[in-house]
Amino acid sequence: AERLGALARFDVLRAGPRWVGANSMFAIYVEGGAAVAWNHWYRPQTDEPTRVVPEDTKRVEGQLGFGIFLDHRLQEATGIHRVGWFLGWRLALAPHDSEPAVVCRGSSCRSVVSSPDDGLDDQLVDRSILFQSSLAVTW
Repeated sequence: AERLGALARFDVLRAGPRWVGANSMFAIYVEGGAAVAWNHWYRPQTDEPTRVVPEDTKRVEGQLGFGIFLDHRLQEATGIHRVGWFLGWRLALAPHDSEPAVVCRGSSCRSVVSSPDDGLDDQLVDRSILFQSSLAVTW
């Protein structure tokens, strides 16, 4: 899956050099935003067992998250001035839709709907939890 989105991040708690050492900073953050996610699925080959395969989908998501941020300023003349590390968890929420899918047996496939039309689609929310780790460098 690929995601393209915009996030706003806010430091709830920030500790500077006094608590974490010279040239360093530690923060606990919360974030929120919106994104678009694309999911791509592959159909089984002729030598693989039969399974239901969702069609490729695109959906709009709302996102909420939290995590920690570690920032360190380097004093050596290495060309890199700062190194930061984000580590967190993000919850992505999207309205539930009946997803088109295909059932493949060998090389033949047919379209199906993966969830029945029971009127509950408006009440259901698709959720996913994302673990994120990213490195930020300035020079």
